[in-house]
Amino acid sequence: MCRQLVVLFRDPTKKSGSSTTTKQDIGILDYELEFNNNGYDAISIPVIRPQFDLITPAFEDILKQAGRFTGIVFTSVNSIRSLYQTYQKYLVIHYQNKHNTTIPEWQLLLSLPIFVVGEATARECEKLLTTSPSLQGDDGDDHKDAKRREYPKLNIIGKESGSAKEMRPTIPDGLKSLGIPFTEIAAYKTIPQDPKTIAKSFPQEGRSCPGWLVFYSPSGVDPVLSAIENISSSSSSSSNGGIILPRKASTQSNKNDNEDAETNGSRVPNVKIAAIGPTTSNHLYSLGYIVDAVAKLPTPKHLVEAISAFDKKQHI
Repeated sequence: MCRQLVVLFRDPTKKSGSSTTTKQDIGILDYELEFNNNGYDAISIPVIRPQFDLITPAFEDILKQAGRFTGIVFTSVNSIRSLYQTYQKYLVIHYQNKHNTTIPEWQLLLSLPIFVVGEATARECEKLLTTSPSLQGDDGDDHKDAKRREYPKLNIIGKESGSAKEMRPTIPDGLKSLGIPFTEIAAYKTIPQDPKTIAKSFPQEGRSCPGWLVFYSPSGVDPVLSAIENISSSSSSSSNGGIILPRKASTQSNKNDNEDAETNGSRVPNVKIAAIGPTTSNHLYSLGYIVDAVAKLPTPKHLVEAISAFDKKQHI
């Protein structure tokens, strides 16, 4: 039996360093490694890119108000990268020496309790801000762990482009429900990659068994669907150039067509869909797509577990 191919629509990130990393592991990706170790083949295709200039106009105000904040919430890796890059630019513009300058307001900001969402965000916090988060939540529903005495908060979030929602409201809504005042800053926005560029990165037909498409954000869904349409329209092959279309909720006519195809032994199986979390899966559902697996937590381990559980039920 050949190994299923899992296509991860995410920006490739090098495997986190560890004491057990071997030479063969260097350059292998976190998610790819987890899938490869569990009987799958996996590749990563970047479909969106962050734009980090949104926070710049507000940065000086953030520094000036550092003394009134009593905590910071980072909802993603990119929110930390945006703040850090803006700080570096600020040093160059105002001090011409980014290596030997200490800004008291910046140090005060980093001394506050820091709350992050997800393991990757926690690692980025330690890497770029050189400080460990006070509290790490596994998803955006952990706002209740923020103590009432630690307010007002500075909530640094992302802003997604395209037809998807601009931001996940879970944390802001949660803080409001607890009566905790906060200042919300949109740190970046996501820009979709050119569908033609995405299409060129798709695996060629015959590389592996048809398997899974994995989505990591609502804003990453639309460019992928556009890429698939691009491949379908430019290919005269009945197999859509090697791309097997994701399933939509079947109409009665579609169901009959599928049954006829299966009877004739000619039905090409649809690729399965997985999502990194409920926000992404809900967006896919809203577009009419069937989501077969959703990770309980946004980690490689939980994503593989969700996909493996579905395949076991299907006896794959």
